[in-house]
Amino acid sequence: MFDKLVDLVVQFLDLFKPLRVVHAYQQAVLLRRGLFVRTLGPGWHLVIPLGVDEVICESVVTDTTRTGVQALTTADDVSVSVSVVVTWRVRSARKLLLQVVGKEQAMLDAATGVIARHVVGARWADLASEEFLDTITSEIAARAKKWGIVVDEVTWHDLVKAQTYRILGGPLSPSSPVS
Repeated sequence: MFDKLVDLVVQFLDLFKPLRVVHAYQQAVLLRRGLFVRTLGPGWHLVIPLGVDEVICESVVTDTTRTGVQALTTADDVSVSVSVVVTWRVRSARKLLLQVVGKEQAMLDAATGVIARHVVGARWADLASEEFLDTITSEIAARAKKWGIVVDEVTWHDLVKAQTYRILGGPLSPSSPVS
């Protein structure tokens, strides 16, 4: 009971804080009554208290995201399992915070879609080439740029020939025996 009272007092006092701190590894957006006012860099910033101004911070340091393994078939009919590591950073906190919900999921969706399209259109021998990775990197970077994200590098995490079998989740064909 006492801890809830302390939380209530702290939240109430938080309404009166006229200063907000944006750390050296962050960018922030200042919203006034829910509308974008400006982007804030690192440092101390005066804000209008009582919930009029809201400061939302976002880390802008380099991060990595690994895609899940995708089972695909290349143009020369080779079954492969692939996954990549995308190295990226935030360039515009405004775009990222105001236009994207779930930055990691957006990066994963963009990367897996690009990879799948390029792998099924390529031959197995071409997948390990620098040109292939450069093509994928530039396309993922172009998609991420509209969200305020810069893609620095895309590297293979998994790239193997692998036969895959669907055990669960797929529909049974009429000729499949049912036990």
